[in-house]
Amino acid sequence: MFGLVLTAALAPAAPPVDPDPKHLAVPPAEQARAAALVEKLGSPRYDEREKAQDDLAAIGRKALPALTEALARHASAEVRARCQTIYPRARADDLQARLEVFVADEGGKFEHDLPGWAEFRQVTAGCGPVARTVFAEIVGNPLGRELLLTDLPPQDLGLRIALRKQEMYQRRYNPTRPGQVQEPAAVEVLALMLAETRVPSRHVPRSNFSIIIYQSSGFVSAINGGPQARVYRAIAGKWVASRDDAVLMQQALTVGQTLDIPEAADLGARMVKTDGVTPQLKAQAAMAVAKVGNAKHLPALESAFKDEGALPIAGAGVIIAGPAGAPVAKAARAMQLRDVALAAALLLTQQDPTEYGFETSNPPPRGVAARLQYTAWRLSSERRAAAFEKWAEWRAANPDYGQIR
Repeated sequence: MFGLVLTAALAPAAPPVDPDPKHLAVPPAEQARAAALVEKLGSPRYDEREKAQDDLAAIGRKALPALTEALARHASAEVRARCQTIYPRARADDLQARLEVFVADEGGKFEHDLPGWAEFRQVTAGCGPVARTVFAEIVGNPLGRELLLTDLPPQDLGLRIALRKQEMYQRRYNPTRPGQVQEPAAVEVLALMLAETRVPSRHVPRSNFSIIIYQSSGFVSAINGGPQARVYRAIAGKWVASRDDAVLMQQALTVGQTLDIPEAADLGARMVKTDGVTPQLKAQAAMAVAKVGNAKHLPALESAFKDEGALPIAGAGVIIAGPAGAPVAKAARAMQLRDVALAAALLLTQQDPTEYGFETSNPPPRGVAARLQYTAWRLSSERRAAAFEKWAEWRAANPDYGQIR
């Protein structure tokens, strides 16, 4: 045993990795050799085909250009099939080499042809050197590598994203054995979120796992503190902004508000103006704008001032007299979406809705969170016209509020 320890101690250290990716280029002689071996994959002799395949596999990443070319254009089905067998390992070796060079380039002096890096750098522009660190952590993680360093078609990547979400949920919230509860790692949650921004949402099967996973404690902690928080928030903002149908918008709005992502206001404003979004979801979106929005979002709220979509409010009832001897019925008083949009606009502009004739729920809302629930405000049909007239007066006195210059 001591001999083994001594041997390990005396083993030479691995040479440092050259941070310049130019040394990864395959020399012309190696490319020519690999191309010749590819042609031998179609030899009429079985032993020659087998040897050529073994030799190509031994070349590793340096055979990748020849394999890629053959898979795209070679006329022989035999050659393409054998290249397909070799290709995954060669590509994995190539990605590993590129990642090692990327990590070695600590100062970011060189340009790197690493899948996803250019897009990641664009999303995290302004985050500084820590962005490189986070990217290296993501693609150094098995899940991040699987989702981001991939050439899968969108529909296959979407299915894989959905499967990984389900597995992550299962480990955390429904383990198969006691004691196997596993909180999702923040870097893995970030990898899922980043991968989703790269796939059209129609290719990712819907579930409620996004709301649960993207609000996990480790991810929330990472996004709210520490040197990497700015990078996490940039990616979360990109995810929120990329949602493109009613259900996914609602999920992203919930996550965005929990994480206090500024893009949640942009999403809320977009939801208010999007056809196909239900009045109830639009009402929630309007209040999200009131919570995290600013002056530029006011026109979106005003666009709903003529929307009469009904919003039944539980407990806000009027007494309806029935036939003699019949029980007294209580009917829900329906608010309209335009009422909520007005209340949200008033809160956004720091005005008091009660001064416009709004009534509060019973008990009255206390605290910011309660005041930003759309169910907290009531506007009777008798007071509606006066409320909007009063808003028109305020708007005439503040014509530039919310105008983009």
